[in-house]
Amino acid sequence: MKSYEVVTHGHSGARVLRYLDGSGYLKTVSPADEAAADLVDAERDRLLWLASRGVPVPAVLDAGRGWLHTAAAPGRPASAPWSPSERDGVATILGETLRLLHSVDPAGCPFGAGPVVGHGDYCLPNVLIAGDAVHIIDVGRAGLLDPCVDIEDCLRSIRGPLNPQFGESHARRFLAAYG
Repeated sequence: MKSYEVVTHGHSGARVLRYLDGSGYLKTVSPADEAAADLVDAERDRLLWLASRGVPVPAVLDAGRGWLHTAAAPGRPASAPWSPSERDGVATILGETLRLLHSVDPAGCPFGAGPVVGHGDYCLPNVLIAGDAVHIIDVGRAGLLDPCVDIEDCLRSIRGPLNPQFGESHARRFLAAYG
């Protein structure tokens, strides 16, 4: 059996394991918990659909009812500590990445209702940054939605008390990069 550590942050209610050999993550729920299993299955479906549209999301390596094995995406969460000289760049990346997601052609999207393809929980912990590479994670609520949902989620995350390294100037930078 591979060595792993339990990921303790997140609010999905799923058990998430990070394999220490770098081979990815395993998200599991009890198959008896139908609602939780539905959420994990929904995330798998969204990852596959978004990847087929060129959205930078972790690759699905394997899956079954109520479990999902994804590749490890490079980078650190936008919510990680950043030096003062990096914070403006992080805010810009957040705006550019959301603009990219919202520009995906919504034709044929089987999830939700709204004018754009969005994340549904676009906040700092769900965007991984590695130099010029960006990945979007935790896409279980992604689908067609009002773009204001993602914009407001990100602004709340930037301005919120959980990320005191960011402030109003970063919120303005995010909005400017989003356009």
